Amino acid sequence: MRLSDRAKKLLGVLVVVLLIAEVIAAVLLFSIINGVQVPEATVRLKIVNVTSSAITLGAGIAVYNPNSFDVSLAGTSILVTNQDGSVILNLTVPDDSIPAQSNKTITTNKTVAFTGPLTDAFTATIHSTLGIKFFGIVNRQLPVTVHVVTSGADIISTMTVPDIRIDAKLGAMTPTGVPFSGTIVITNPDPLGFTLGNMTVSVFSGDQMLSEIMNISGSVVEPKKTTSIPFIGMLGIAIFNVQQLRFVFWASAEAMVAGLHKTLPITAQMFLPVPSLQVLLNSTVPLEISLMASFKLKPRGVLINITFMIENPYVIDLYNTDLVVSVLRMDQNVTHLLDLVALKPFFVSTNVTESEYGQTLIPYRTLLFSGSRHIIPTLFELDLDGNFSLAGINQSLPLSFNAILDPHFF
Repeated sequence: MRLSDRAKKLLGVLVVVLLIAEVIAAVLLFSIINGVQVPEATVRLKIVNVTSSAITLGAGIAVYNPNSFDVSLAGTSILVTNQDGSVILNLTVPDDSIPAQSNKTITTNKTVAFTGPLTDAFTATIHSTLGIKFFGIVNRQLPVTVHVVTSGADIISTMTVPDIRIDAKLGAMTPTGVPFSGTIVITNPDPLGFTLGNMTVSVFSGDQMLSEIMNISGSVVEPKKTTSIPFIGMLGIAIFNVQQLRFVFWASAEAMVAGLHKTLPITAQMFLPVPSLQVLLNSTVPLEISLMASFKLKPRGVLINITFMIENPYVIDLYNTDLVVSVLRMDQNVTHLLDLVALKPFFVSTNVTESEYGQTLIPYRTLLFSGSRHIIPTLFELDLDGNFSLAGINQSLPLSFNAILDPHFF
């Protein structure tokens, strides 16, 4: 059957139209494909669970499709690397599609054990195939690679700083100083245990270090438990020259986190008031003091020889200063001052009794005009006033003592 000339012409026109349409479609397709914008992707890593040997990470890809048509993501994987290029983990993300000009988040979890050091920032490289459909007929696939820098701070800071408390107290003075003791109380809120190492307790007055303990043995702090670590040390007598002491604890907490050895520096401090010298001595044996005198009638007056005797019950030397004895006459409970006698300062060694002496001559003229009808008094009163302190301590305490003596001239 032969086609008519008219049919041949129509067939030719149709072929030309189809060719032109195909060219136009190809140009349009090429233009659209070249104009496809790569979806914007943000990678977020979060910790789902952590143990000493492994960590479960949740990876989320927040994708925004800026195109005016739907796109699909297939064969998507996330390769997370350190800044040095070492691979931390490789995640496979389920296939999914993203509507035109819309956001979508695709998530997945994976448990891994790290074998190398972690850095503060990771590079997450997303490998995927971008699929595009036109008119429901043409399916075009384009390989896509996106590099995203994400923070590793959450993973690096997984280990929580434990709660630390220091309890300390001073002991009784000894000849070599003042001992102290205390306890470091550590509460671990983490599900991971850790070992304490390099433990040091230092004692400061202001910025000046007075003592340091470096031989504290290591200790294991179990998960979600409290551990107490005792310590002892010695301070010098000079601590009583300051008002408070500062105890500082340093250590390194070492643990296995997700298969990695991790070290966390920890520190704590406490302030301890230093008791005053008076409080310190009131809690010990009291001083033993005696004040005596001998009386002799001389041609010019009454000679009085004074003896001040003190026993030191403390473990360090005493120092007596500003000692003055008031000499008074006493008649029928009425006193009149006759003279003041200064005694020299002196040391009293520990557990030793020492004496200091003084002398005065009370002229008869003074006795005659001292407010009594009698020249020779019935009794003499000696009042001692002064200060004493412990050797090496700036604090001092008042010292006061009195004695009423019968002169026994005859």
